[in-house]
Amino acid sequence: MTPGARIAAAIDILDAIEAGPRPADDVAAGYFRKHRYIGSKDRAQVARHVYTVLRHRAALDWWVERAGRNNIAASARARMIAALAVAENEKAGQITASFDGGRFRPAALAPVEDRLV
Repeated sequence: MTPGARIAAAIDILDAIEAGPRPADDVAAGYFRKHRYIGSKDRAQVARHVYTVLRHRAALDWWVERAGRNNIAASARARMIAALAVAENEKAGQITASFDGGRFRPAALAPVEDRLV
């Protein structure tokens, strides 16, 4: 998987976690069961992204609100972008490259999301 595909998978899992009352571990395990083609190293990286967002959710929401100035909602996508920039210390160019809208990758960054990066 490409880094962008890993991020897209993490966003899908975070959306599923927010959508229902199931525990995060169950949601992640179900996602990986449905997507058996994801290798062990990729699963580990996707899980790392997901649990980074869950661990730092309050701080990430603060960064999203601060950067968006009420123009961006604290969604799974916004939290993932903030987590990459703040918690995982990825460079802006790497984040932008991962969000290019290519095959299996998240859609390109909106201007407000670019400001967040």
